Amino acid sequence: MAARSRSSETTESVARYYADLTGEYEAYGGAARSWNYGVWEPDVRTHQAALQRGKEVLLRDLEVGPGTRVLDVGCGSGGFAVWCASQLGCRVTGLTICEEHVELAREHALEAGVADRCELLRMDMYRLELADQSF
Repeated sequence: MAARSRSSETTESVARYYADLTGEYEAYGGAARSWNYGVWEPDVRTHQAALQRGKEVLLRDLEVGPGTRVLDVGCGSGGFAVWCASQLGCRVTGLTICEEHVELAREHALEAGVADRCELLRMDMYRLELADQSF
């Protein structure tokens, strides 16, 4: 299958869209720093808990630990990446096309004490510049 591509103009337009909505995303995600849907299992009672459970469900039944490398494509402000590194001890590479989000994610990783395990990069998922078989 041929790799998808998009023009740099489109990439910049999408990056600007996400940058413009940063405040709304941060308000929605709160302390969980999740910008996705929450998972509402029977024991989940709050929006923040549902967002947190979403992170847990992504890795359910996987063995993730200090020797694991995780790739978080579309990492936003780093909520999932930082959580993985801090809770599971793994190394995480987070990608976003929005420079503002890279900076937020790096700050979050530093605050959480896992900056050494989180590589947070501005990169288009359609133009990956990562070594083969590195995750």
